[in-house]
Amino acid sequence: MSQSGIYFDSFAHAVPRYGESAANAHDPLAFRRHETHVAPIYPKKLELSNEGTAALDTEVIYKMPTSGYLSYVAIKNVYSQTTTADYSNYTGMAAIKKVKLEVDGNTLMDYSYNTAIIYYLSKLRDEEARDQVLAAAGGAGPTTTTAAHPTIVPIPLFFDPIMCPGVGPLNLAKFQKAPELKITYRAGTQIRDTGATGMGIDSSRMVLYMSETTPAQKRIHNQSDYWFKSIDLYTNEDNVIPTATATDVDVSGMAGSVKKVMVTMRTAANITANNRFTLANIDVLKTDMDGHIEHQFRTAEEGELDYVIYTKGKSFSSTLGYPYWIPHSFFAEESYATNFVGGIHSAKINKHQINVTQTFAGAADGNFSVLGIRSAIYKYTNGTMERLL
Repeated sequence: MSQSGIYFDSFAHAVPRYGESAANAHDPLAFRRHETHVAPIYPKKLELSNEGTAALDTEVIYKMPTSGYLSYVAIKNVYSQTTTADYSNYTGMAAIKKVKLEVDGNTLMDYSYNTAIIYYLSKLRDEEARDQVLAAAGGAGPTTTTAAHPTIVPIPLFFDPIMCPGVGPLNLAKFQKAPELKITYRAGTQIRDTGATGMGIDSSRMVLYMSETTPAQKRIHNQSDYWFKSIDLYTNEDNVIPTATATDVDVSGMAGSVKKVMVTMRTAANITANNRFTLANIDVLKTDMDGHIEHQFRTAEEGELDYVIYTKGKSFSSTLGYPYWIPHSFFAEESYATNFVGGIHSAKINKHQINVTQTFAGAADGNFSVLGIRSAIYKYTNGTMERLL
C-alpha cells in the first residue's frame, strides 16, 4: 500500500494504528490529520440575547463572544400571537430582510436574506434536510392566532460548513472587539396573511454552534496567522419585469471574481401576498457583457434543466419551485476570463446585464432577484478581519 499523503502515521502494520504518532498533538483546525488526539476538542452551543430591543422593521444587533471556534449561526425568535389571521409561510425566514456581519467597523458580508437562503437550501444534501429547515422556520400554513410562533433559521456566513465545506471554523479569540451580526427585520405587514394584526417579536436569541479546546491549544492558534479562502454573496432584489417584455437588469455592481450566478422570479401576486418562497418560471434569459450576448435558455424547462445540471443532478424543492443557474461564469469569452478558472472578474467588464422575459398568465408583473457567488479571502489583521475580493 502506498502512502497517500493524508496520513501522518506510517503503514507499519506491526505497530498499533496511530501508535507512531502518539506524541504529536492533534490540531482541531487542521483537516485530514490522523494523529492520536492529545488535546481534547468538544462541542459547545451558546444562546446570546440581542443588544437593545428586538422588534420588526428595525436593525437588531447580536454580539458574538471573543473566544471559541464558531461553525454555524442561527437566529431563534418567538413571534407574537396574531389575531384574525396568521403569519405568512416560513415566518422565520420571511421576517429577515438583510444580514450584515461586521468586525470593528469592517463589513465582511452584507446581503438580502430571502435570496441567499434559497442558495443555502440548495446546498443541503437531501430533500428531507430542506424540509426540516423549512419546518423549523415555521412551515407552511402556520396557525398563530392561538399561540406565539417559535422559529429558528440558519444564517449563511462565509465559514459555515454547509455554505463553504472545509473553510471554517472562525477563531473568535483573534478578535479584539466582538464581531456583530446585524439583522434587519421586515415590517409586520410584510410577513402576515391578509387581516392579521398583532405581529411582533416576543423574544430573540442568536444561537452559536461552536467547538472548544484546551488553553494550551488555544494559545497556539491565537499566535498563528491564517486566512479563509471562501465566498461572498452579492444580492440584487426586487427588479420589476413586465409581462412579455424583455427587460435588462444591470448587475455591474457585482464586484470581484464572480464564480456563479443564481436568479429567481416571483409573481407580483405572491409578493403582495407576502409569499416570498414560491418561485415562478422565467421563459427567456440571456446575458450581456459589454455587448457580448450569450443566450442561456429560451424556455422555462431549459432553465430548470440547467439548474439540475449545474447542481450535479441534485433537484430542488417542488414546494419552493426552481431557481435558475446562469452558466456564463463558466463559459465566457477568453477576454473576460481571469487566471482563476470558473469566474469572471468585474475589472474585465464595464457593463454587465441580464436580459429576462416572463409571460405569467393574467399579464402580471414579475419580481426578479439575482444572487452572485464571488470569490473572497477573509484575513485576520491586528485583532480584526478584512475581506478581500
